[in-house]
Amino acid sequence: MLDASGLIHVQDDLFLVAEDERDQLRLFEFSRDSGTFRYTGQLLDFGAQESDFESMAYNPRQDAYYCIGSHSAGYS
Repeated sequence: MLDASGLIHVQDDLFLVAEDERDQLRLFEFSRDSGTFRYTGQLLDFGAQESDFESMAYNPRQDAYYCIGSHSAGYS
């Protein structure tokens, strides 16, 4: 992961992390013993163009995830 730009808690020790430079979301597991995150190998890849993810949110009532991105006028 080059540039993490958003992180949200999903459940238990599982976190979803947005990649700023790629259209990718990755799942990480937090280890309470070591205080570190471990990549689970689960990747959501949305393609080759950069969405420039900036922030993320989760609505547990609807089980919906939201990503906010900033990008140039060419991608609008």
